[in-house]
Amino acid sequence: MSIVAISCAMATIYLCRAADAPLEASAAPQSRSPTDEEIRSVLQQYIERDHWGGGIVVGIVDERGPRIISYGKMDHGENPPVDGDTLFEIGSITKTFTTLLLEQMIERGEMSLDDPVEKFLPSFFTAGDPAPWITKRLRVRYRLKSKIARLEVQEGDMLELPAGAELLHAVYGDLAARDRTADVTGNVASLVKSSHGAAVKVRAENNLAIRKLPLKAPAWGERKITLRDLATHTSGLPRERQGDIYEFLSRCRLPRRPGTKPEYSNFGVSLLAHAIELRAGTNYETLIKERICRPLQMGSTCITPTPELRARLAKSHNQENRTVGDLADELASLPGAGAIRSTANDMLKYVAAEAGLEDTPLTPSMERTHTIQFRQAFGEADLALPWWIFHRRGAEIITHGGTTWGHQAFIGFDKKAKRGVVVLANRADVLEQAVRPLGLYLLAPMAEQTKPVQIAADVLDSYSGLYEFKVLPEAILSIRPVDNRILAQFLNCVADEWLPVSNTEFVDRWRTGTTLKFTKDYFGRTTAVFTGPDGKAWRARRIHEEIPEELFRPVEKPLRPEECAPRNDSDLQGSWEATARVWYWPFASLDGTLRIAENPAGVFQAEFEFPELNATGLAVFVHYHPPDVELISKSGSGMFSGKINREHTQMNGYYIAGGRHIRTVLRRKEP
Repeated sequence: MSIVAISCAMATIYLCRAADAPLEASAAPQSRSPTDEEIRSVLQQYIERDHWGGGIVVGIVDERGPRIISYGKMDHGENPPVDGDTLFEIGSITKTFTTLLLEQMIERGEMSLDDPVEKFLPSFFTAGDPAPWITKRLRVRYRLKSKIARLEVQEGDMLELPAGAELLHAVYGDLAARDRTADVTGNVASLVKSSHGAAVKVRAENNLAIRKLPLKAPAWGERKITLRDLATHTSGLPRERQGDIYEFLSRCRLPRRPGTKPEYSNFGVSLLAHAIELRAGTNYETLIKERICRPLQMGSTCITPTPELRARLAKSHNQENRTVGDLADELASLPGAGAIRSTANDMLKYVAAEAGLEDTPLTPSMERTHTIQFRQAFGEADLALPWWIFHRRGAEIITHGGTTWGHQAFIGFDKKAKRGVVVLANRADVLEQAVRPLGLYLLAPMAEQTKPVQIAADVLDSYSGLYEFKVLPEAILSIRPVDNRILAQFLNCVADEWLPVSNTEFVDRWRTGTTLKFTKDYFGRTTAVFTGPDGKAWRARRIHEEIPEELFRPVEKPLRPEECAPRNDSDLQGSWEATARVWYWPFASLDGTLRIAENPAGVFQAEFEFPELNATGLAVFVHYHPPDVELISKSGSGMFSGKINREHTQMNGYYIAGGRHIRTVLRRKEP
């Protein structure tokens, strides 16, 4: 199951502040908007109790004006706290700026939604480097005094043609593969000609391979990709691209007719932004600053921050909650799809204008971006340009989210209620289980909380443990009792609270119609059953009764090689080769590396690496009672349960994920 499918499934049962279904009108008490202190309490729980992220800022604007609620810091330690002027990466919310620019171009008569994108692209483009990531060679064939000779050098070396040589042919690239070579005869010939008969030295490098190629955007027969297709994710272009935008576009083949099926594409919106740049005759950042930020007085919104703004930039944190460096290069590759940075104060001005709280010169163009283009394009969400529109409790909620490699953001508004919300955080989260649900809840508050019944502490304790969902292979759920209620928390996410209505049944704190019931399966194992308002049930079986608090604490620093050097006084410390094989597919395996450090005695730090999955530094919790070993991924992607042999050189057991037990062997590497 893909991570997108997992996200959709988990959102159905998780963080009921963002429940999809309305309460029945006859049973629903009056909704109440939370106070600032209640919101701050939720943010505090996210960071201190759930160890999620470093800092979160919430902005709310209505007819009474804007207000900011925040908690946490720009980074761990002594750094300043986050506030309304802290700079965050807003990720895909950038796309709403791009479509707003598009509507402005349409208003000026410079573009039309149904224009083909190729209308604004050049007819030819220059390309180079025919074999990226491969060691290349330059081969030259020439004639000298009626004799034909060849020369060949590695990339980076100098090739010397003798004086008076007549160039016949030159190729550069991966010479073993014809489709990854470039004919560079013309480029080398120009160097020979300019030498006036003297010896010529030519360096084998990518500059030689620059060539002029025709640019043709992909199409489906006569149906070309339009600007509307790009703005609504219906172009058929892939989600991401690699390398030069024109080279990638020229190689693309569409899987379907454009305009028929929404499929999220960062590349598509980036191409739209590029077309706007070419038509306007200036770069994307200049356009957003002049045409959007200046009229709305958004002085802290940018792509490339000034030194003053950079000092206010919240430090990026990955899914392991570790600080990562500035990823400006990665953001720069998505100028119209995810590169903008902004503050809560600036984004509240943007949301206020979108919600109709402020009448601005941008209002007509903004209104046109709210027009629905596709119904239920992504789950329950209708799709506008490119806003996602939800219908909840009689309200039309217009939203967009954004996730980068180190930040997460949400904005939304209700034009009828004249209310807007901004949530910004400096931690990545592909499952969007903190920022987006909170933002949706603040836009459309649920009813008052259910009054719980009092049940015995030992009954609550009997439900404690780690649970796995058979249909969610990358989700381990912890359930633990706290003050006459249940905390249900996916590892590496924020916790949800459930209140008891009987000894076995619970309802979520925000009364969304989802229930939790504990039962026993055929083998007597404790099972948690989540049932949504639509009657669909999600079953999770308990796989472990103990929940160490250490399992939830993030590991801020990765292991160093010297920390994992084998020691005679440690059974586990060292590097281990992991091989997992499914019994019905014995000839295929997933190979990885586990590194374990033990310091002090009995206290472990461990990391997994799976090169085939492009995963590195995955933090692992180690539970060791000889000979039993349990390795639990802190990200919730599964766990290993097995035994170590007497020589402490091999662990045999099973990797448990998604209801499957996969035979896994770990062998200690020689130092």
